[in-house]
Amino acid sequence: MRHRKTYYSPIAITRIEEARNAIRAHDYVALNTMLAQGLNPNIPASDGRYLVHDAVTFDAGGTALDILAHYHADLDAQWANYLNWTPAHIAWYMRRSDIVEKLKNLGADLEIEDARGWSASRALPCPITRKEAELKFSSFANMLGHTHDHAQVFA
Repeated sequence: MRHRKTYYSPIAITRIEEARNAIRAHDYVALNTMLAQGLNPNIPASDGRYLVHDAVTFDAGGTALDILAHYHADLDAQWANYLNWTPAHIAWYMRRSDIVEKLKNLGADLEIEDARGWSASRALPCPITRKEAELKFSSFANMLGHTHDHAQVFA
């Protein structure tokens, strides 16, 4: 069986980028307004991430997750361009057990395995070596706009 790639309109992708910016700016009113006006939270951005991935990465309090869950965002969305990580995988890697617990309480499946067979239900640390993290996540951090010393992040 052949899988078809789903294409989204440039307008939909632009609106997703606007929602990502709202999450990063902690502008919950703007995020809620976009979703209330019909923005589908289950459209991946051009880099393959979903809004729930950004919510875990940029919103320490989890408010964006609550808003996205209210609008039926897929809390188990897999980031195809990065090891099929779910938001829970990212939260575990970031050592945010509180966010993992929030995801679980919102209905996320912590047993979903990534491309390496690792699930977020397993205990820390994530089975990725420091060197792998430096190689993989230094570009990830740059993509996210982080400008701090990466050596401190992975120490």
